[in-house]
Amino acid sequence: MFNMRAISLRPIIRVIRVGLVVWGLIALMPIMLAFTSYPGRMYQWLATDPARLRDKPEFIVLLGGAGIPSNSGLMRTFCAAEQARKNSEATVIIALRSDANDQDSDIARMKNELVMRGVSADRIRFESQGRNTREQALQVVILLGPQFADRRLLVVTSPYHMKRALLTFRKAGFHQVAGVSALEQTQPVEVRYESRELGGNRIPLAPDMGQNTFMRYGFWHNLGSQVSFASELSALVYYWGRGWI
Repeated sequence: MFNMRAISLRPIIRVIRVGLVVWGLIALMPIMLAFTSYPGRMYQWLATDPARLRDKPEFIVLLGGAGIPSNSGLMRTFCAAEQARKNSEATVIIALRSDANDQDSDIARMKNELVMRGVSADRIRFESQGRNTREQALQVVILLGPQFADRRLLVVTSPYHMKRALLTFRKAGFHQVAGVSALEQTQPVEVRYESRELGGNRIPLAPDMGQNTFMRYGFWHNLGSQVSFASELSALVYYWGRGWI
């Protein structure tokens, strides 16, 4: 009886072993990809769009992200202010689910940030009802009225969100829509160093990473890019399945 039980467990053990190997390989894939240029290419695919407006934008649509304070909210607002200065006749629409009448709300803070960066308050309008990108696009349609389709829109959002945002606005009926990604700026100064010059050496075998900026920054950036890509790709599939893009 004991031998029969042992024999009956072998297929189960084999399946478990194979499963562990497969999951191990899947877990290693992001780490291996982080040493290549593919994460950057994937991120670039999400962030770029070939469409260009035939003339200057009439409206700059600032998609609010996580509001202010947040990385996405501050970066998008900074970028939108730059575009507003370049296109002085354009109206800025802040699209963010928030209480537009509350002066301490996220949407009011984004307006204040734009004003602080030189955008006149009378150029700013609110779209405060949309709960996701699809609903924000539909609310902008209502905001702009019957002639919305031919209005020239410049959408400002995070790089990973750009492709889905533009596809969503086009699906909503806008014919002239382009985008600007709120990209982070690379630090222009030299950040390499010699560890021995800074003293300390608690673990003698600890590697000197002072000259290796890739392992200090690039590797982890590539890992993060893969997470953003996976998250946004699933959102694109969902939007496609719903018929929103």
